[in-house]
Amino acid sequence: MYVGEIEVVLTAVDIESGVDKIYHTVDGTNPGSSSTSLSYVSPATVKISTPVTLRYYSKDKAGNAEDIQEKDYVILRMPEGGVAVYPNYLDLDAGEPARIVFGKSFNAEIRIYTMRGVLVKHYPKEYHEAASFVEWDGRIKDTSEKVGGGIYVVVVKGDEINKKIRMVIRK
Repeated sequence: MYVGEIEVVLTAVDIESGVDKIYHTVDGTNPGSSSTSLSYVSPATVKISTPVTLRYYSKDKAGNAEDIQEKDYVILRMPEGGVAVYPNYLDLDAGEPARIVFGKSFNAEIRIYTMRGVLVKHYPKEYHEAASFVEWDGRIKDTSEKVGGGIYVVVVKGDEINKKIRMVIRK
């Protein structure tokens, strides 16, 4: 998982005949036969700013092709002016954590409360770089027990930020 635009560098090496080209697609189609396939001489830089399935392979100058490789890239959009929670609707049974994503750099602490004001998680005040995130797996404080389903409030508080974000947890 990444925040904002990233660059993926595809490289290939062939010590016998040399690399001819690297082929790739970002729409999940076959880079060997798709009309959306692009080809480059190694190295190839691919800019990714939205969630994609990158499929790629290389071919050497003798005509030999490697098997198609595939990687999914999940890109979170940069929150405007501060902080956001992704996903805002979290299914704990799916095993994906919530991510508190920073759009700007902040010195901040994070507290997660039930709607009744009970503190379930606290991250002490520390510096968070822009485009970074903190993961919360739904566990209560530092135990192995997970919270129940319901609405929770994520409070991010620091010198330059004081934001409350609601999130729904399904269990």
